[in-house]
This record gives sequence, C-alpha cells and structure tokens, in this order.
Amino acid sequence: MKTQYPGACKLCGAIWKVGDDILYQKDPKAICSDEECYTQQGGKPFVPSKKDSTEQTQLGGMSTLSSLEKKMGDAGALDAQLANITMKRLHDVEQQFGEIDMPQKLIFLESWARTLAMSLR
Repeated sequence: MKTQYPGACKLCGAIWKVGDDILYQKDPKAICSDEECYTQQGGKPFVPSKKDSTEQTQLGGMSTLSSLEKKMGDAGALDAQLANITMKRLHDVEQQFGEIDMPQKLIFLESWARTLAMSLR
C-alpha cells in the first residue's frame, strides 16, 4: 500500500516517506517496507481479490481504477473513436463534393458526432 505518513520500522529501522510502498497488516500488526522483515513480524502475503486483480491488470498492475475513473476512461476512448469516424466522414464528403468552408465544417462535425453518439444509446 502507499503510505500517507512518513515512518520507520520499529524492528529493522527501514525508513519510508509519504507515497512509498509498504507492507501493512492490522492483526497481527505487521508494518515494514522490507518484505522479509514484514513476514518475520507475522505479516501474511497480500492476495488481491478477483476484482482487484482485474482492475490492476487493466493498469499493468500499477494501481486500481475506481469505477468513475474507468467510466471516464471509457468515455475518453469513445470520444476519440467518434472524432475519428466524424473526421473520416468529413474527408470523404469533401473528396466527393469539394472543400467545405470552416463554419460549415464545424456544423458538419457537430452534427455527425451527435448522430453517432445518439445511435449508441
């Protein structure tokens, strides 16, 4: 876990600062940044739940995503896909009918993006 406070191990003297990774167990109490010292204190290895391991896999094991962060990431990916589809459609229309003035391009892009987004509901 990431620490919220600086500290030091009472047994081996290992020091950690805010944001460092440490091993922590409430009962029996075991806390240290050194895994060997932690297990000597009676600490058990951390076994993530299935939910934890799925979320960690999505981030390459670095940390877990909250459901809001996942939804925002999905929305960002969807937004990028909608933008790509809309820009491709604009390019196709301009190839077929000639270049469109900037104000009409913006209206076209907004209209296509809305149409695509509404079709996903």
